[in-house]
This record gives sequence, structure tokens and C-alpha cells, in this order.
Amino acid sequence: MKFINAQRVLTAAGVVVAAVAVPVAMATPAAAGPVACMQYLTDQGIYTVGDRARAACRNPALTIGWSKQANPYCYTGLVQLGVRTGHATEACLRA
Repeated sequence: MKFINAQRVLTAAGVVVAAVAVPVAMATPAAAGPVACMQYLTDQGIYTVGDRARAACRNPALTIGWSKQANPYCYTGLVQLGVRTGHATEACLRA
């Protein structure tokens, strides 16, 4: 009897995990890409987005395991243009 109950619990847990994991794994960022990066900078209200910022934003964020990291080329390019480090990180995560 205990075996059957344990089996039911494990089956139910597997269904729940699958129901949560599949949509999360298949989801893509809604607005990821250079446009999202540039829009974030524009929305800050203190940056003028030109050709060099566009070029930096074309370097997409890096996915390492389950986390995203700002692309060093994007980040460095924006910081060299005078973008604050926190804003550069956030913008590059959206690239």
C-alpha cells in the first residue's frame, strides 16, 4: 500500500514539474535584441543613441547555464560612450 501511495505522489510531482518546466524552457524573451537594448537607453532619458551605441547593442547577451550575462563587447562599447555601468549592464542584458 505504501508503494502505491509513493508511486502516486511521485507521478503527481512529475506532472507538476513538467507543467512548469516545459513553458519556462520554451519561452523566449519578448523583446530581446538590439532594439530592446537601444530602447532601454533611450528610455533612461539621458542618452542619445547613435551608430556606436547601435553597434554595441548588436552584441547579444550571453546565456551561460540558466543565467544571462552582458556581452563584454556590448558593455565595454556602451561604457566607453559614457553610459553608466548599471545602465550598460541592463541594456546589454536586453540585447
